[in-house]
Amino acid sequence: MSIEDKLIKQNNQLRAQLTEKNEKYYSDLLLYMRLNSFMKDQAAIESNLLEIVQDIIEAQSEGLTAEQYFGKNPQILADELLRQVPKKVGEVFKFVLYFVGAYVFFSLLPSMISVNQSIDIGNLILTGLYIGVVVLAGLKYLGRTIYRGRVTETKNWALFLKLWLVIMIVIVPMIFIQMYATTPLQVTVGNKLGIGIILFWVVIAMIIFFKQSEKRTVLPLAGFSLFLGILGIMTRLPGEVSEFLRSTQVGHTTIGVILGVALVIFWIASVLVLKKK
Repeated sequence: MSIEDKLIKQNNQLRAQLTEKNEKYYSDLLLYMRLNSFMKDQAAIESNLLEIVQDIIEAQSEGLTAEQYFGKNPQILADELLRQVPKKVGEVFKFVLYFVGAYVFFSLLPSMISVNQSIDIGNLILTGLYIGVVVLAGLKYLGRTIYRGRVTETKNWALFLKLWLVIMIVIVPMIFIQMYATTPLQVTVGNKLGIGIILFWVVIAMIIFFKQSEKRTVLPLAGFSLFLGILGIMTRLPGEVSEFLRSTQVGHTTIGVILGVALVIFWIASVLVLKKK
């Protein structure tokens, strides 16, 4: 467990002691600082947040609210703390590379089900880069809106139009990258190599799963990934079953139906897990 993870865990434990009003005050401050600190030392940010919640708890024991202790405009405090924390440009690259790795990782396994399909690794990397930059920009925008006050009422049709435009602005470039960005980093994966990649993918996924403290939350994704891995191996093993799945129209339809059912089960399981959380 990293230093940041330990600080976050301790922070969450202390937050349980806050009153409802102080929790709201502190939650806004916490979100503002975390969403505006991607180029900062994350350990220093979490250390500052831990000190703030400790101060609020101490003030609370003396009958003071967080607002009385820190003032009605916590954004001033947050901005001052952010200015004092040293910059770490590498944090941004690490954040974006995380999305590149995640996108390539989760895009690679489904592609293993199609035998002898050419996979453009460069295209996957470009798409992952785009997603990472978009997510980073979106989180920065959300961070800046926390203390902007209530948004004026907007008619449903206008809100829908704005939301549709934002989605199109974000999604359309990603679709163009996926469809038209061709790179030299293309590989055609045969049966043996494909099975090796699938087994490696599944092992890594299971290691990540067993390291999670809240395994129930990621159980649907782990189960769906394991299912995709088994199906991919079945299409690549020598024998009548793989020949049927690969070479006949009925086999292709069977794969499509199986994937559709598995996806529905995955979504239902995810919803049930979220409801119980």
